[in-house]
Amino acid sequence: MNGRVPLKKAIPFGLQHILAMFVSNLAPVLIVCSAAFIQGTNEHLTPAEITEILQCAMFAAGLGTIMQLYPV
Repeated sequence: MNGRVPLKKAIPFGLQHILAMFVSNLAPVLIVCSAAFIQGTNEHLTPAEITEILQCAMFAAGLGTIMQLYPV
């Protein structure tokens, strides 16, 4: 339980963890953005707007991680 994972196994596990974090963070945003309409029109969000929202989601996730690592 408190042992160290060998580097040969730690690297794939780390990559798997990073990919899982990306998917769990970005999938809900993509689902909502694909269903969203611009208020007052019948148009969907543009790819540039969706990209900006995804970047904001990743930035917020990074801030949340920093707040967990360095509590006040």
